[in-house]
Amino acid sequence: MSAQVPEIIEQISRLIQAGHLGPAREKCEQVIALEPRNAAANHGLGLIALSSGNFAIAAKHISIALKTDPDDFGYITSLAQAYRGSGRASDAAACYERAILLKPSDASSYIHLGRMQHQQGNHAASCATFMRGLQTDPANPEIQFYLALTLHDMRCYEEAITYLRKSLARQPNHPVCLNNLGNALTKLGRDEEAIDSYRKAIASNPNFSLPFNNLGNALRNRTLFSDALASYQRALDLNPDDDEAFSNILLTLNYMSGISQATIFQESAKLDTRQEKQLTKPVQPFQNVREENKILRLAYISPDFRKHSVAYFTHSLMQLHDRTKVTVFCYSNVLREDERTIEFQSKADHWLSITGMQEDTIAERIREDKIDILVDLAGHTSRNSLGVLARRPAPILVTWLGYPNTTGLRSIDYRITDAIADPPGEADQFHTEKLFRLEHGFLCYQPDGSAPEVSPPPCIDQEFITFGSFNNLAKITPEVVQVWSDILARIPDSRLVLKSKPLGDQGTQSRYLEMFAERGISAKRLDLIGWAPEKDEHMDSYSRVDICLDPFPYNGTTTTCEALWMGVPVISLSGDRHAGRVGTSILHNAGLSEFIAPTVESLIALAESLSGDTERLIVLRQGLRERLSESTLMNCQLFTETLENAYREMWSTWCKTTEM
Repeated sequence: MSAQVPEIIEQISRLIQAGHLGPAREKCEQVIALEPRNAAANHGLGLIALSSGNFAIAAKHISIALKTDPDDFGYITSLAQAYRGSGRASDAAACYERAILLKPSDASSYIHLGRMQHQQGNHAASCATFMRGLQTDPANPEIQFYLALTLHDMRCYEEAITYLRKSLARQPNHPVCLNNLGNALTKLGRDEEAIDSYRKAIASNPNFSLPFNNLGNALRNRTLFSDALASYQRALDLNPDDDEAFSNILLTLNYMSGISQATIFQESAKLDTRQEKQLTKPVQPFQNVREENKILRLAYISPDFRKHSVAYFTHSLMQLHDRTKVTVFCYSNVLREDERTIEFQSKADHWLSITGMQEDTIAERIREDKIDILVDLAGHTSRNSLGVLARRPAPILVTWLGYPNTTGLRSIDYRITDAIADPPGEADQFHTEKLFRLEHGFLCYQPDGSAPEVSPPPCIDQEFITFGSFNNLAKITPEVVQVWSDILARIPDSRLVLKSKPLGDQGTQSRYLEMFAERGISAKRLDLIGWAPEKDEHMDSYSRVDICLDPFPYNGTTTTCEALWMGVPVISLSGDRHAGRVGTSILHNAGLSEFIAPTVESLIALAESLSGDTERLIVLRQGLRERLSESTLMNCQLFTETLENAYREMWSTWCKTTEM
């Protein structure tokens, strides 16, 4: 070894630690000119390449270093990083395993390997790795933290909470750990505990925007809308690019009584300006062939190709689309795939998971696929892809189903609806999109086969009427509680069953019992039920209800269809915007317009009239499933043909324009 080399090696180490990579590279090359296989110098070049994302070059130099010193722990873990960055996951895993053999007590190798396995979706392997790490260091808070992340994504929320609490025992003010604990508690409907955890995360780091957004979600779940909006706004103040918080503000406005459609439109329209600031490339001309009658390349983009309400209304489409007219692409942003995801994937002609991909990359891929019509199924709901649509990756952009209002994004051409949910002459002025109204309703319901047989109405045996609602609890606002209390007061001995995940939380139950008590309804007339883990158990719960009540101003959709399928009539107050007219649209297309009320007074009268006619309830119970099956609400073949005709009309219009 040259006498100069040890001194230069020390200089390289100091330069790299200080971030002076250019001079460090020169020193490494100086050593390698003298000693081509010098381990430290090659490792130094590998570290420099790693820092700039040149993973293949990094792997080349670090491999040379390892040939000289095959048991150097630092070289092995650096090579693992290089392999991981270049997509060579199995090689990276082998390196981490080798590092663990060399230093079984070092937590970092378990953490890196477990995190990589988690990111690959290999949750079982990730859990096993973290558990091995805990065997060598049982109280390591970092391993406990990452194990909890994996368990959360496996939907093992109780176990995740256990390890997060263990991690917090060693680092009680860790803001990310406190935030993640809140997320796991929220998943179990334990909103009161979740709110406490988010507030602790905020107290530990007031400049951390994420818990403000999550706190807003938990507050919205409890209908504390003003507090939720303030929390979302704080998240935006801290992180102006937080599109999720912005979308949550708009979504929350839809739940609130007394908020005009004009106000929602005004706030929604701000999205266009937000997205313009984030766009770095101008929209390029489209290369799609302008043939009106060609087979259209039709794509759906969604985070909800899974067990989710949206799946009830889209699953049949994948199978029923006429392949002589359209080729179906699905761009899936599903975070945790399930058996429903596999079903969607099997029915699509082309499938791509876009989870974790950058918006520019997704938009470029859609252009490469020469998609003619791209249909967004999420709007402003969680994990949406509005940022992709802002990049205008297809000639025609459409939003449908997942969100009950305008997106505010002017790059989207159409929003699919119907004349009942969005009456002509009333709704159009409050949309940036052109409203395309389908003749037979804007959705088609297809049950998944998990429903039990219809049972007789419970009032026969109980001799009192039971009302019910199984909706998202955020829809059960104080205004709704007031009207439903008035219904219960009008009908002696009647009961009300409310079923929603947050009602499994004692604090949330107490709040609703108090809200009803303030309006003269005692707890003995209320049955508050939390989450049913199995779908058949959930559907069987409708056997406890005689008449379902539709919340307002944000109606149910899936719950309304489920109730009708189980033979339970639903009565709905017709509102002034889409979210409040979904019930009206569903009932009309199910042939049940007699259950639509134009005013609160008529809704109460309808509840009173229907509850006093046991024979009618029996007849309805026996015949609703058949009536629903024969209605346009469940004629999925007709709906698919109508939807395809709409797509064809949109395409024909574009073909006749001069737009490039």
